[in-house]
Amino acid sequence: MPAPRCAECEKSSQTPRQIYPLGSRSTLLGGNFSYYEDGEFHSHDPNAVTTGYRCSRGHEWSETSHRPCPTCGDWKEEKT
Repeated sequence: MPAPRCAECEKSSQTPRQIYPLGSRSTLLGGNFSYYEDGEFHSHDPNAVTTGYRCSRGHEWSETSHRPCPTCGDWKEEKT
């Protein structure tokens, strides 16, 4: 997962000195774990992890991601 960046600071060409994590939460859904016929293990986890952030200039945002499958790398990220 890449380091968090403040989109508001980037829009105004400012650079925050620090970014503070405000905590994370996760959904608790069952996963899809299986071995394919070629023997590769796939772990497609539908759970979302959301982490809140605040930059040193006072902007706040959250980022949501899904854990990647170790075999095929299926992974998503969205910012809100």
